[in-house]
Amino acid sequence: LENTFAINPLNGRTSKIVLGDHVMMDSGTGAVHTAPGHGEDDYKVGLRYNLDVIMPVDAYGKYDETIVREKLFRDTDKYLGLNVFKANELILEELGSSLLKRVDIRHSYPHCWRTHTPIIFRATKQWFISIDDKYGNKNNTLRENALEVVENLKFYPEWGRNRLKAMLEGRPDWCISRQRDWGVPIAFFRNKKTDEIIFDEKVLNYTAMIFEQKGCDAWYDLEISELLYPGSGLNPDDLEKTLDILDVWFDSGICWAAVQKRREGMTNPADLYLEGSDQHRGWFHSSMLQSCGTKGRAPYRGVLTHGFTLDEKGMKMSKSLGNTVAPQAVIDEYGADILRLWVAQSDYTVDLRIGKEILKGVADSYRRLRNTMRYMLGALSGFTEAERVDHAQMPELERWVLHRLAELDVAVRA
Repeated sequence: LENTFAINPLNGRTSKIVLGDHVMMDSGTGAVHTAPGHGEDDYKVGLRYNLDVIMPVDAYGKYDETIVREKLFRDTDKYLGLNVFKANELILEELGSSLLKRVDIRHSYPHCWRTHTPIIFRATKQWFISIDDKYGNKNNTLRENALEVVENLKFYPEWGRNRLKAMLEGRPDWCISRQRDWGVPIAFFRNKKTDEIIFDEKVLNYTAMIFEQKGCDAWYDLEISELLYPGSGLNPDDLEKTLDILDVWFDSGICWAAVQKRREGMTNPADLYLEGSDQHRGWFHSSMLQSCGTKGRAPYRGVLTHGFTLDEKGMKMSKSLGNTVAPQAVIDEYGADILRLWVAQSDYTVDLRIGKEILKGVADSYRRLRNTMRYMLGALSGFTEAERVDHAQMPELERWVLHRLAELDVAVRA
């Protein structure tokens, strides 16, 4: 039966018969309807057999214009705008003599972890930035350009280079759309009847102008007729807004264009991007891709990676756990110099611990340094330039001490 065709009794369309390992013989008939747009297993089988991914259900769980466009029912008016769960009886009725047997069964169904309500799987269209399509004067891919650029940057510490490279080498295409109720909208219009996105530069520039004046909330606050470029020749009634928002890493990654290029005195590319070690996957990464895609270079000359500040037990600081250490509280109890010394003694490239016991140790170090300096200043009290001794007249031990001091001075300044 594989790769032969059946006729769908609901609409007369042909349906390819495929084999799926996820279908079990111990429940039901072992033959099931496959909908690549409505489940992960079905989607994977659909990819293997090159089936169309049809998604006729909107974000509210109701049949949309797709059923009209794809002619999924003979009488589409009966189903348009109807919730899918309410359509079950109508569909069974419409099957007529093609329905050989009906048995109602109860089965477990996925629920949303946040609201604990049943969910419907929908393969929704997303926006992607391609990593492996060739572009630009060099005719390289975005991945190739980014990897080439990484080689010419400075990294502090040096291991940051390999970490960023590994993530660029192994990453898939960048999905930049999210389905949220807040955020920066991906501001395109879609034709409701054809499902086509309106790619018109004048329409986009008009929307951008409105955003400049009123902020991006205008996309939600204004009607389509107010947002649409007057000379576009499009009918607002035929259109709907896309309501996806941009991935927040896209927002943060574009700051080189939003901040560095627009503020006086800022260099572009920046001398240094400084963030935590998790940002090789985040800000360092997204900034690199956007800048390479549009400018062909990195938005920074160097990348500095630091660790995280943890409590004494090595736990992440959290307000809910009550294990945070406020700098002002340290200053109030120990003084600012103790906090400065803790910073000076620390290796910023790794995770750092701080707490009462650690600060007590730093305070002891501080007292030893302070007392040593007091003793040395006391020993020099009353010393004048006239009493300065020539190096050649100094005992060997004192010349050696001065030599070590000079070496230390060079190392500290470096």
